[in-house]
Amino acid sequence: MTKTINPFDIINHLDREFDGLFGKIVDSARTAKETATQWVPAMNVTEAADGFVVTLDVPGLKSDAFDIEFKEGVLTVSGERPFAESDDVKRHRSERKFGTFKRTVSLNEDIDIEKLDAEYLDGVLTISLPKREAVRPTKIAVR
Repeated sequence: MTKTINPFDIINHLDREFDGLFGKIVDSARTAKETATQWVPAMNVTEAADGFVVTLDVPGLKSDAFDIEFKEGVLTVSGERPFAESDDVKRHRSERKFGTFKRTVSLNEDIDIEKLDAEYLDGVLTISLPKREAVRPTKIAVR
């Protein structure tokens, strides 16, 4: 039996690996204060018969912190987690990522843009991208 390979899984894996490798190289050359320039929130993309769902782990933000755009089959999500700087504290460890982020994913262009929806709950941004009725699979009964 042949295992089906999902191209989204391969692309997402390579994206995470590249982001991780690049992030380590860049982070090692910066101080904790300078690290507050860019971070890459984890993202999942799933597809069902009626559309796509994109989720991003972005805790600690407000719902108005996101800029979501869908154009020519590409979803772009960007935003910023501000660096909470204070001169009167001594940092012993600073591992949380701060700064701007931008994630993009190419999807089927047959998305019903009138029904796009985004919800932010418990640190997870969920974007629903329903397919247009014309491209949804139709079950045909055999007589």
